[in-house]
Amino acid sequence: MKRIFTFFAISIFVLSCSSYKPPKQYNFVNQFDYNLPYEAVWSKVIQFFAELGLPIRNMDKSSGFIATDVMSASGGIGTLMDCGEPGYALNYNAEFEKPTGYFNVLVIPLNQNQTRVKVTAFYKAYYVVYKNENFMRYKQSEEVFNCNSTGFLEQALLNYIAK
Repeated sequence: MKRIFTFFAISIFVLSCSSYKPPKQYNFVNQFDYNLPYEAVWSKVIQFFAELGLPIRNMDKSSGFIATDVMSASGGIGTLMDCGEPGYALNYNAEFEKPTGYFNVLVIPLNQNQTRVKVTAFYKAYYVVYKNENFMRYKQSEEVFNCNSTGFLEQALLNYIAK
């Protein structure tokens, strides 16, 4: 009887703990060729940035390159990005905090009436481990994790250009 109780106690302990699970890999379209001249596509990309208030760090029309500044992506975990699933164990739990992101856009003229747009997004978040003790919460560690894009932002820009 004692052995059965010990077995169940250990099983419950093991099942009550969970380690970090890495983010999924998402397959999505981040590049599209438009039957539009370069100037028309470039204008739509700039309008997209302006309407969303995205801060531009670098823009060079002659090369077709635009890069945003690093931006807060609070509320973006699960929508814009997947950072994985935080782990937990008895008195410890982990959370993703302070998510940030930036993205690059490359506008490439293919010919007079065709233009390719490629969007690449990069996301990070702090993985913070807390210890819960005596109704208090103490930060134990903090590390920056790379997160995977879900394709939401990329698709939003590509769809905007197509309208």
